[in-house]
Amino acid sequence: MLELHVLHPMIVHFPVAMLFIMPIGLVFWSHLQDGSWHAAMLATALGAAISTSIAYATGPAMIPHGKNPEIMEMLMPLHETMALMTLVLSWLVTLALTMVYFIADYGAETGERVPYWARFWVIVLAAITGAAAAYTGHLGAQMVWGELL
Repeated sequence: MLELHVLHPMIVHFPVAMLFIMPIGLVFWSHLQDGSWHAAMLATALGAAISTSIAYATGPAMIPHGKNPEIMEMLMPLHETMALMTLVLSWLVTLALTMVYFIADYGAETGERVPYWARFWVIVLAAITGAAAAYTGHLGAQMVWGELL
C-alpha cells in the first residue's frame, strides 16, 4: 500500500516544474494576447496550485524519513515557511489569471486585448512564485540528500 510519506517526493516535482515554466508561457501569452494561451496558462496555474496544495499537505509525513537530523532541524522551519508562501502565491497567480480573463477582450480584431498592467503584474507574480517554488525545492533537496549545498 502507498504510504503518505511516499506521496510527497512524487508530487513535489509537479508544482516546481509548472511554476518554473509558467512565466515563460505567460510572456508568450502577453505577446500574442491569445485566448488559447490564456487558457493554457490558467490550466497550468490551476494544476500547479492543486499539486502545491497536495505537496504541502503531505510534507509533514516526510519528517521522520530525513537523512541528517541536524540539517533537518536547521532547514525545516524555513522550508515550511517557503512551502506555505509558495502555496499562497500559486493560488494568487491562479486567481489573478482568472480575474484577468474577465477583463480580457479576445473578440477584438486589433489592439490591446488584455491591458498591459494586467499582463505585467501577472508575469511578475508568476516569476516570484516560480522563484519561491525553486528555493523551497532546493531546501527540500538538501534535507533529502543530507548535505548542505
